[in-house]
Amino acid sequence: VPKTTLARRGAGRLTREESERTERLARLFLHAVAALGSEEDARTFLRRPHPELDGRTPLDAAVTELGGRRVEDILHALEYGLPV
Repeated sequence: VPKTTLARRGAGRLTREESERTERLARLFLHAVAALGSEEDARTFLRRPHPELDGRTPLDAAVTELGGRRVEDILHALEYGLPV
């Protein structure tokens, strides 16, 4: 969730959608670190457009649950040495 959104809202709670999106992105980041070996490589992967995601970045794709699953599929393929 953007810092500006949190600041505007004050100490309020995240909506259900915001909470789910935050959890999904955190889970994907940890998966990317495990698959790629470092936080720096994970950040690079998540911010770089990917052909399997129609040129979108994994972060952009992961806004939806379906997009997040596509990113997970790519990370699983990388972990097992499959072509991506």
